[in-house]
Formats: sequence, C-alpha cells, structure tokens
Amino acid sequence: MAAGPLIAFAPSPRGGLGAGLALVAAVAVGFGGSGAPNLRPFFAIPGAACLSAEVLMSLLPLGVVMWLLTALPPRPLRTLLATLSAAAAGLLGLHLSCPVGTVQHLLGFHVLPWLALGGLAVLVRPRLRTRAYAP
Repeated sequence: MAAGPLIAFAPSPRGGLGAGLALVAAVAVGFGGSGAPNLRPFFAIPGAACLSAEVLMSLLPLGVVMWLLTALPPRPLRTLLATLSAAAAGLLGLHLSCPVGTVQHLLGFHVLPWLALGGLAVLVRPRLRTRAYAP
C-alpha cells in the first residue's frame, strides 16, 4: 500500500516491480484468509456486502489518485499501480473485518473487485484531461 504510489509516481520506469508487488498482494489476501468453513453458498448476502463495502471504501482514495494522475501523461501501468495502491486501503480494512475466510469468498468478493477497480481506472484515465503536460 505504501510502496505502490512511490513506484507509480517515480520518474524512472519501475513498473515490473510494482506489478510483482500487486500480484503478491492479491495472492496474500486470497490465500491468507482464516480458512474458516463457510456453510453458506458462495453468492450469499455476506459476499454482496463485502463487494459493496470494498467499492465504497475505495472510491475516495481512487478519486484522489485519479486527480493526481491528471498531472502526468497517461500511462496504463502507472495508472494501474497507483489505483491498486489506493484501493488497497479499502481492501485491507475489509479484509481485517470480514468474518468469512474462505478462499472462494476472498478471491471473489475482495480481490476481484480490487482488480476490477484498477482495470476500470486504466480505461477511464485516458479520457480525463491532463492538467500539465509539456511534450
């Protein structure tokens, strides 16, 4: 969460390092759950609650990062790393408070929305006007 913005906004290209850190974070969240058995079906009410909480907790940090990214030329990897780092705040808060610890739930309702928000930001960023860019 702290290294992502430093790597994303660094002037030198360090995208490979940031992509590796994002992959490690996704695997750690998915397989670092409590392992508690869940007797409810996969698409149950707790899953929808986790998905909506993940998106809502990530909106403010994502908005701030998207605004900060408008000062730089659009680069997809930079956008992905910065937005995944911003959305990690919501991911961490949700992961610590979620009572369901199965791998299916964590991957489906915690990690996938996190990755989807990052992918959506990559699609939206080129459509935003760059504030200060001198070629």
